[in-house]
Amino acid sequence: MRRLAGTLLTIGLVGASAGLATAQEPSASPAPADQRVAVPEAGYALTLPKGWTLETQEVVEQTDSPNGPTEETSSIWSYAFAPDGSASCLLLEDLLEGSLDETVASHRSRYEPVLVEMSSVQLPLGRTVRFVLDYAGIGDEGVGAVYLLSDGDTLIVMSCIAPEPLDGDWWLSIAESFEFMPAEE
Repeated sequence: MRRLAGTLLTIGLVGASAGLATAQEPSASPAPADQRVAVPEAGYALTLPKGWTLETQEVVEQTDSPNGPTEETSSIWSYAFAPDGSASCLLLEDLLEGSLDETVASHRSRYEPVLVEMSSVQLPLGRTVRFVLDYAGIGDEGVGAVYLLSDGDTLIVMSCIAPEPLDGDWWLSIAESFEFMPAEE
């Protein structure tokens, strides 16, 4: 069983697993204009729209094994927020579940109750899968999009949410700007 660390509300809104929380204090980086932001400790960079803020924190996960001791791993989670707080994105590293196609199938089944559309999007990074979500299907408010960004070895899940559709496709512009870079040791 995998237990995730974190107590931020955004985590629940984007469908992450509930569980035990252990997180470092977030750090914030303002984006005064469309700004390139590197997250070297996570191994990626992206461009945020004007006024958006990026917070990054280390999250510790504990995995229980029936045949052995509990393992702890850590990953970097980044949260991007619109200036008025009306929209956000969560970027986190996830496990490739076999091939990218198998991972896509697993994510599709998770989002099925709120899935409006699933499409393959060609980004500078390469083939990316986008899920468009509407939470009204489960009696909640909001719309969202999830992008599965992969370089073949690493999977970054970019989950976005807003109370209503945004003017322009900010999330796509963030996904288009995403690139992997060597992780900082």
